[in-house]
Amino acid sequence: MIYSSFPIIVFFSFSISFFQPAIANSITGNQLKNLVIKDLSSKGVKSDLAIDKKRTFHGCPEKHIKIGRRDESWNTIKVTCEINKSWTFNFRNKIHARTNDQRQFNIYSEEHSSDIQKGAKSYNREDLVFVLTNSKQKDEILNKSDVKLELRKRILSKGGFSELKPILGKKLKRSLKKGSILKEKHLMKDWLVHKNQKIEIENKVGSIKVTMQGIALSNGLKGDRILVKNLSSNKTIEGFVKSEKKISIFRKIY
Repeated sequence: MIYSSFPIIVFFSFSISFFQPAIANSITGNQLKNLVIKDLSSKGVKSDLAIDKKRTFHGCPEKHIKIGRRDESWNTIKVTCEINKSWTFNFRNKIHARTNDQRQFNIYSEEHSSDIQKGAKSYNREDLVFVLTNSKQKDEILNKSDVKLELRKRILSKGGFSELKPILGKKLKRSLKKGSILKEKHLMKDWLVHKNQKIEIENKVGSIKVTMQGIALSNGLKGDRILVKNLSSNKTIEGFVKSEKKISIFRKIY
């Protein structure tokens, strides 16, 4: 009886040792998906791959799996094996875009994917920028209580403000949600002169100063050089914006 059990033990041991290499050289769909998501996340790319979780991928140990992009964007992910050239798979990647900032994030990911691959260290740097403390509507004026400083990824905060002065008292061009990064493009300009507005034209030569009425042909901030139509002569002249509804003549154009 003692000897009859020996073949069973040998067979059992042989079965374990036979299947161990197969298990070591395979990865489940669920494991592969998590591996890819983790790798892309470290590069700053949000992903949701179309990988069958129930499938098992044979022929490559996990430690030798390499993850990259098939083309210029991250829409298709290419997975290869260092030690098995025939082990190659391409998976469609759904890029999330739940918020406006996330859409910008994904656009950046596609346009600068080669830069992202160079390393996540510089890509993940953060800057202190002003964000909204509450949702605000178009044409609302910003006050100190409406904004606060927060750390945000540099790629998302491009065009944002790190100082309060340029924000206070400005009107919003469009409605923004709570937590939105305030950017220059969101704010209306402080035009001192508006296009088609009736303005005062000042021409000073030495101690002599002459003023005329004119029509602005474009918007202008303080110091901007703009074209205006002189209502007295009906000619177009050029001048610098001096103050609200006032320009100082530079020279005659035609």
